[in-house]
Amino acid sequence: MSESFLDELREVLVLSGTSAAEQYGLAEDAARVEGYCEAEKAAELRAKLRLVDDERGNVTLRATRFARVVNVGLRTVPTAVVAVDLAESYEARERDAGLRAVEGLLR
Repeated sequence: MSESFLDELREVLVLSGTSAAEQYGLAEDAARVEGYCEAEKAAELRAKLRLVDDERGNVTLRATRFARVVNVGLRTVPTAVVAVDLAESYEARERDAGLRAVEGLLR
């Protein structure tokens, strides 16, 4: 996906995972976007931006039915959600940072 589309997604999603990883010492990857939207809007975004399922793609679109997660004006999801999303990453550094953060939150 081109950079202009990624910028558009950053504006409409509540960022998480790799797009909100700075709090865990990881630099943001400008070539990737990860975030949440309302489940009802996910299909619209997929069609508008021609997103297709690709496990190694540069967009991770997470749909939620909990509207208050995405409709309270936050730019990023809560810290614990970022940690869990990072822990699910295919990228080793992100996964390790997420697992360490989750472990720290559970202490």
